Amino acid sequence: MSSAISRISHFLVDLLSGLWYFFDVFVVPGFERLLERRSLGGRRAAGAQSYERQGIMRICAIIAVIALLVVPVAAQRHIEFLGSPILDPIPPDCSDWHELHPNFCYVDHQDGYEDNGDGVVSACDVIILGGVRYHIDWAGPTYWLVPVAGGDEHWVEPSEPTGGDPTGEIWHEVYPVFCQEWEVVGWEDNGDGVLSECDMVTLADGITYHIAEIGLNIEVTEEPSPVEQSTWGKIKSMFGF
Repeated sequence: MSSAISRISHFLVDLLSGLWYFFDVFVVPGFERLLERRSLGGRRAAGAQSYERQGIMRICAIIAVIALLVVPVAAQRHIEFLGSPILDPIPPDCSDWHELHPNFCYVDHQDGYEDNGDGVVSACDVIILGGVRYHIDWAGPTYWLVPVAGGDEHWVEPSEPTGGDPTGEIWHEVYPVFCQEWEVVGWEDNGDGVLSECDMVTLADGITYHIAEIGLNIEVTEEPSPVEQSTWGKIKSMFGF
């Protein structure tokens, strides 16, 4: 979804660049010839031509700016690896990733991966999903919490994971209520001495949850596609830069 929005944005910029060329090559000279036929003469004619030319340029600039404001920049995505991060420190190509936010349950296909040299999934790596390059902004665990007594399930990520007793940690909810924060006020270990699946945690709402799954979560942002320099040059020149 976000990659589609980005591609639409780039398409609009290229379209406006083409419109600019059309106005500059065909429309503006037409206005100039029309003004010449009207024999406005001397400075008045030159001023009128310049005024018409600048007016058209500024109209194009306004359209370009509106398009860039209306079509949003690709949002950050929170996705988790559908596999074992222990067995696969860097998931192999063709792995599937499950999106938690903003499009819950959307599954993306991994086409490629560029490691930053540390041999694990971490910030500043690049992952290619569905043919689109994404920069990894953050990597860490995702906890799938299921209420012991029944109720709403939560997918959360720790602000500062320790791997041990989580009491006092602040967990950031990714789904269903994005950005809600929960303090962990209790922990019942399953006997292995670390925070792991089948542990019980109690959050500040007083509800005890079963940790059904711990996954590998990454926050990614689509890498910007290069925009033709002449396009931006033309837009800036409209405003005299």
